[in-house]
Amino acid sequence: MDANVGSKFSLWDGDIKGTNIKVVAERELAQDWFGGKWDESSQVVFLLSEKDGVTTVELKQENIPDSEAADIADGWKSYYIGPLTDLLEE
Repeated sequence: MDANVGSKFSLWDGDIKGTNIKVVAERELAQDWFGGKWDESSQVVFLLSEKDGVTTVELKQENIPDSEAADIADGWKSYYIGPLTDLLEE
């Protein structure tokens, strides 16, 4: 994936596919995601802010199918945010 609006990406051997819909360098990344056989895209937004040398990442995801919400929340924690937090806290 590159850092341009319209850039396409694929994760987990194609289980998740999407497109960058907004890119603001070092501040915001917004994407449309399709997972599995979803009828509609889910919108994922990463917001980054810095204060006193500490960077905060806020993650928002909307329009997740109800049947997959728990798995998606666990996936963010187990595969992305959790490992990233562990790495940065070392």
